Amino acid sequence: MAVFFVSCPLNYENHLVEEMKTFWFEMMDLDGMPTREPLPEFSIEAGGVEMKVPEHIGYQLNFFSKIAHRILIRIHSFESRFYDQFEREMKVVPLPKWIPKCQIKIKIETVKSRLNHERNLLEVCDRVLPPLGYTPVHAEDADHQLFIRIVKDRTTLSLDTSGEHLHRRGYAVYRGEAPLRENLAALVDQIAVQSGFDSNTMTLVDPFAGSGTMIFEMASLRQPNFKRDFAWLHFLNKPKIFNSESWVKNFRWLQTIKKLKAVAVEIDEKSVTNIEKNKVLFSEMYPQVQLDLKVIHQDSSQLKKTDFDVQQNYWLVSNPPYGIRLKNDAVPAMFTHVESLIPLKGALILHPESMRIQFNRLKLSSEIDFANQGLNIKMSQFSS
Repeated sequence: MAVFFVSCPLNYENHLVEEMKTFWFEMMDLDGMPTREPLPEFSIEAGGVEMKVPEHIGYQLNFFSKIAHRILIRIHSFESRFYDQFEREMKVVPLPKWIPKCQIKIKIETVKSRLNHERNLLEVCDRVLPPLGYTPVHAEDADHQLFIRIVKDRTTLSLDTSGEHLHRRGYAVYRGEAPLRENLAALVDQIAVQSGFDSNTMTLVDPFAGSGTMIFEMASLRQPNFKRDFAWLHFLNKPKIFNSESWVKNFRWLQTIKKLKAVAVEIDEKSVTNIEKNKVLFSEMYPQVQLDLKVIHQDSSQLKKTDFDVQQNYWLVSNPPYGIRLKNDAVPAMFTHVESLIPLKGALILHPESMRIQFNRLKLSSEIDFANQGLNIKMSQFSS
């Protein structure tokens, strides 16, 4: 058993726990069968969730979680009130058990501790790690990352199992300015599904599609990401079942086709091009998803009934632009215009606190406060 910490944006923690419950038994045990490992005790902290699980389970969280930042595995812990204590323990850090000799990036956080000078702590790492075969570097493309967290004079060392940030799925190569992060889009989509969106009977519509993130995240919801690389796949002690190049085939119970019908509306020509390019990459990353995507290059206020299949029921998700392209009062008007064209069963919208969203038929059912890239926003949910 090992202790893992799954980091996420603030205020996502409870949603992260619920997400892990939905896919837990889709992960694989070492015998190649769906896991029989029971749900662990989840310890919620600000910015993440800690749990004690078998290593092979903790690693697989990288495949399945859509709203996590990254996943750390705890590898060492010790008291460190003095620098000589810290240096003595760092000389015997068990890195050789996990990773080969390589360049390693060090990230340090101290909270209410005597050892609180990052530069001094980094100097210790620069002295003691090279003799073990590890070269501390500051480059983003380091082979591995070691997180050092000192809280109340106790140091915890954690290895990053994710590598590149988990919101980077691999399909969103073509993006516009201030793009919506995939993990926030995924959270919106998860709540939409919990609130009644059914991809088997409904069409998803985004009247401010940007580069298509909301739609692509809905299409890949509950779909593991087996195509991108993860740091733990390069660990020396990774489970043997993942040594084979064909290990993905072991997930036989996941080889099902998912279908989604969606409409993306976007006025910006470059963004429309980005959607089309990202759709090609998305199909490569998630070959089991059949995405029927109609892209409309147009101002949402100019949409007509003939742009839609009005025999379908629709759900609306959106992260409209604000403060740049449109005035605050223009955005709600576009939503009510879309509502007048199609049978709209529900909506989830991200918007700044100052923007008041309302529909004619749909009623506000809940609001959740979030932060998106430093901006306080609301996630407003509307239902029929």
